[in-house]
Amino acid sequence: MNNQLHIVIIDDDRFQVATLQKIISDTNLAETVSIFGNGQEAVDYLTTISNQGEGLPHIIFLDINMPVMNAWKFLELFTRMKRLLYRPIPIYVVTSSTAGTDMAQSRHHATVKGYITKPVNKEKIRQVLEAVAAE
Repeated sequence: MNNQLHIVIIDDDRFQVATLQKIISDTNLAETVSIFGNGQEAVDYLTTISNQGEGLPHIIFLDINMPVMNAWKFLELFTRMKRLLYRPIPIYVVTSSTAGTDMAQSRHHATVKGYITKPVNKEKIRQVLEAVAAE
């Protein structure tokens, strides 16, 4: 099992980010957690590291509603960008939205592997990380 996961969290809610970081830390599966307050910051970061050919995250946790760039615009740009990445990166939407339209929209993106509603469930996050670590 790979316990050296690099995890990216894209969320502007500091409380939610801190909660997710604590859960991730408790799993002992992550070496690095990178945090971005909006999709644009994450796109800029992924563009930079993809050009270097190393350092890609193993998983992205993505909030829907954020300033500057929301999840839908991020996913649109990420879909274009993923051809340049040297391996696939699964994305899990982590949001307070229980709207059926948001769930349906997330299913239309091939890179979105799951939809997790806030407040986050410790066991669900652990299962997701263990599955990614096992790959």
